[in-house]
Order: sequence, then C-alpha cells, then structure tokens
Amino acid sequence: MNNNQKVLAMELLKESISAKGYATALSIIGQQSENGSNPDLYYVSLFGRPFTKSVWGWRFEGHHLSHQFTIVGEQISVTPFFHGTLPVSTYTGGGRYMATEEDASREIITTLSPSMQSQAIFQTNAPGDHFTLNQPKVNPLPQSGVLVKDMSGTQVNLINQILEQYLGSQTKDFYDTTWAKIRSTGIENIRFAWAGGILRNQNHYYRLQSSDFLMEFDNSRNNGNHIHSVWRDFNNDGLLDLCAIPAVSCWNALPLAAHLFHGTIGLPQNVGQLVEGARLLKDVKNLQFVLLGEGADKARVQALAKEYQLDNVTFLGGQPHAEMPAMLDAADIGLVTL
Repeated sequence: MNNNQKVLAMELLKESISAKGYATALSIIGQQSENGSNPDLYYVSLFGRPFTKSVWGWRFEGHHLSHQFTIVGEQISVTPFFHGTLPVSTYTGGGRYMATEEDASREIITTLSPSMQSQAIFQTNAPGDHFTLNQPKVNPLPQSGVLVKDMSGTQVNLINQILEQYLGSQTKDFYDTTWAKIRSTGIENIRFAWAGGILRNQNHYYRLQSSDFLMEFDNSRNNGNHIHSVWRDFNNDGLLDLCAIPAVSCWNALPLAAHLFHGTIGLPQNVGQLVEGARLLKDVKNLQFVLLGEGADKARVQALAKEYQLDNVTFLGGQPHAEMPAMLDAADIGLVTL
C-alpha cells in the first residue's frame, strides 16, 4: 500500500473496533520490531462486494493480530478475534503486554482452595498453544475446571476483569450483546480451567467457557513469555452461522471464482484446512481452490482431496517465479495460512 492507503486501512480498523481495541492493535503492531518481525506485514482482505445486501466482509490480519468482520444485511459478526504478544515483558521500558489477562487469571488459580485448585487444573503441563488453533468452526471443549458460582466474590471480580479486557476491545454493540448473553445464561455458569505452572514465567494456559463462548489464553512458549489468545462464539463465529441459511446458498451469493494458495505445503502451513474448507464448499458453483507449491505435507493433502473426491481443488506444484505475478493477478482471493 502507499502511505494514503495505509492511513485509510488503519482508519477502517479504528472505526470497526473500540478505542481500547485499537490501542491494543497498535501496541501489537508496534511490538513487531522488538521481536524481529516487520510491522508493515499486516494485510487487509475484502470478501464479496461491500455495502450490498449479499454476504460480504473484511479482515485485518498479521502476526499476533486478527480481526474479521462478516456482514449480512444489518447483522455483523466480529468473531473470532485473536491477540498475541512476544515478548510479554518489553526489553525496553519494563512494560508488560496483556498484563491484566495474565495477572487476574494467576490470582484466581493461586487463591483457590487446594481442592478447587486441583479441580481447576486439568493437566499439569501447558498444551503449547490454544486448543482450537485456526479451526473455522469450534465446538465446546471438555467441561474441565471450576464453575464461577463456586468462587469467592474477589475471584468473581477477577473473572469480570478478564471478560472486560476482551469484550471491551470490540464495538459497543458486540460488548452490550455479549454481556447480555452472559447475564442471561449466568456468569456463575462459566467454567475456569487451567493447565501448566501457576507461577509467573512458567508455561501455562487457561480458558473461560460458557454455553455460548470460549476464551483461550495460552502462554506456554518461550518460558511463559509468548501469548496466543482467542475469543470464539459457538453460535455466531463468522459467516456460516450468521447467514442462518444453508452454507452453499450463502456462498453462492458471493462473486467468487479462484482461491489461490502459494507457498510451502508443510505441516506448519496446515494446508489440509484449506482442503477441509473446499470439502464444505464443494457444491458451490464456479469456486476453485488452486494450490501452488511443494512440501513435506503435499502428498497427505493430495490424498485428503482424493479421499473427499473433490474436483474443486487443483494442485499445480511449484511454478517459475517469472510466472507468479500473472497467476496471482488471475486469482480472486489469495489465501494465507498462519
């Protein structure tokens, strides 16, 4: 983007989330230089035709930051959203990122009675990342942990602080609607579950889960100094649930043709998820997933597409660099795995 486009992209993000959420986004982007990443490597993607009655949306995404917005008529979905940080403590200035989310949870786990703490900790080792990863749709995780109704008043207040941090990063409509759901189903019915060490700088993970949402917070890499955190809505994450119509009909409303992935097809890229998506959309007309590249996981991904009998997935292998600009230009949407 040129400088004017960058300004407009940031203005679009600013208008789409809260002032608090925008400040969080700026801090995450600003931190990239500190962890050796490029603060310019953030992407704005548009899906469908903006401001029409059919389904459309847009996404702002890059390292440790993902906000996506799906619009159907007057309805908007803003989940899932993802925040992360590396390092948690800054090398300069002594500040800490996502301190409230971490400190409030640690105070809860360390002040529970021995029996409740034992119930809250569902495994002694941290998982290494949040369980739901980048799954397009998630179901509730096992009902581990302790219920908020069994906590002290101080601990309940800490749960509220954590929820405020996440809900407060989004629009007022999302904030009000989600809090109303939580009050309707009962904050006392939220479960708090923990894995890993309970002391600072020990790898750990925790989650809050209700019948409607899941919040996962993982700090189990780099000696407890690298956070991945995500908010998921079981009933309204992204496009398919919001449409409230069959998925194929919903997608057929979009003017899509070719989805292009270009890169290494290895285990870290999780390209198999693209094949899973193609399986869900196999009945959509004029929609093709084109995968360019080689890698250790390519044979497995090809076998998966063959098992599903998909004719909407094409593997073209590695291509000469000189031909890539034209191929990228021919695609309607470029796919990036993170």
